[in-house]
Amino acid sequence: MNHRLRAARAAAILAVGISASATAVAVPAAAAVTDTPGVPPALMDQCGTGPLVTEPSRMILTCGDANNRLTDMSWGLWSADHAIGIGTEHINMCEPDCARGTFRSIPALVYLDQPRPLPNGQGTRFSHATVVTTDGVNSYLP
Repeated sequence: MNHRLRAARAAAILAVGISASATAVAVPAAAAVTDTPGVPPALMDQCGTGPLVTEPSRMILTCGDANNRLTDMSWGLWSADHAIGIGTEHINMCEPDCARGTFRSIPALVYLDQPRPLPNGQGTRFSHATVVTTDGVNSYLP
């Protein structure tokens, strides 16, 4: 799926995700759903460190400085090919600079995709994140 189609798909469900987050309606707890029978779900870690997990409650989006991260994640789908969830994005506004900046928090819809094989041969790891907020659509390589 190309980036434009993925962004359009994510934008189409943004209202539902933002509404659900704002009204405290939880996304149903997602079992590790697999698109292809026999293929285990992809995993995530924190910037190449820490344990590999499914459905993390927190994620760092900018690994170099952690000035953009997600918290309070609830996942509606987690599979071998992609994951969709809602949570809160915390963005350092870097005013007057990033070291002294304050964080802005906004509801976010998150789409993970592009699973890549792990070096140890023990599954795959999502290598791309698309985050949709009221500010727009942004892509990350977490």
